[in-house]
Amino acid sequence: MRPGQSKYAAGENWRLWALGEPPAVEDSLRAQFDKLISASIAENTWRSLKSVLKSVDSLATEFSLELSLPWTPNKLLAFLLAGSMKGWQSSTLRSYVSQVS
Repeated sequence: MRPGQSKYAAGENWRLWALGEPPAVEDSLRAQFDKLISASIAENTWRSLKSVLKSVDSLATEFSLELSLPWTPNKLLAFLLAGSMKGWQSSTLRSYVSQVS
């Protein structure tokens, strides 16, 4: 499996979404591991996910919320309420929730 360099060059962005510690991989194999995991999603998708995380972090800071992943039902509710107070459209909230779940 070889990722194409232009479309799948996300590097270590997958770590943004890791819900726990990555598996133990020898240091000599770490770069290949990162490359293959990153190849699971196109670079533009990683960029979009990164943008969502920035928006969630900004919202969490503004409303003093704890929105680290994974979200519990209470965190999801807090996100939806804060997002609606911020004036985000329901389609935006739905899209963000689907990307972080």
